Amino acid sequence: MAFSDAADATARARAGWALALLLVPLPLLAQAPPGSVEVGYGVGRLIGGTLAKGSNEAFDRKVDVDGDPTGGFWLAAQLTPEWEVELAYRRTTTHVIEYRGGVFASQQELAALVVASFEALAVRSFRSGRFIPYVGAGVGFVNLDIDTPDRSFRDSNRGAVALTAGTRFFLTRWAGIRFDLRGRATYLGRRRLGEDHGWTDTGRWFADAELTGGVFVSLGGH
Repeated sequence: MAFSDAADATARARAGWALALLLVPLPLLAQAPPGSVEVGYGVGRLIGGTLAKGSNEAFDRKVDVDGDPTGGFWLAAQLTPEWEVELAYRRTTTHVIEYRGGVFASQQELAALVVASFEALAVRSFRSGRFIPYVGAGVGFVNLDIDTPDRSFRDSNRGAVALTAGTRFFLTRWAGIRFDLRGRATYLGRRRLGEDHGWTDTGRWFADAELTGGVFVSLGGH
């Protein structure tokens, strides 16, 4: 009987400690501490952009890139309580399209296009309890792989710059959800067909944006 009472007391003590741990504010548990590594996966939507006239070999006129679902993963290392370095990969299967205006406007799909990006970013966090808003900037490259009836066109890797803003919300000390808005500008090079206007020519760039949401785990740290 005494043994049973002792076991019950031990179980109650363990339950009390577990409850107390749950009631400790997350800041005291140091979510995403320096030295921790975050791994996440997200899905969302690519907000397409424009390929200016003369910016590519496939089309001799201005065309647009459609908006489509996107997805990818990220790996981040927390260097200090405020700063982290993030590596991110995104991939979108979409289409090059041409709008036709008028009373009954339409769009024509001209070619399939895969947009895949890999980038490294410096991210600044602003801690506020369970929420950690952030902003960041970085560089990387974008692979543009077009599929047209002319099989001579090859995929192309181009340098890119990116800006990001979003927030993380910790559900536990080691896991949570993230919402991310990312803008990207990919340098396509000098334009053809007499369209280039020098280094200030915005038509040399393909600009797009992505809105994603995902889940992550945060491991390690001290």
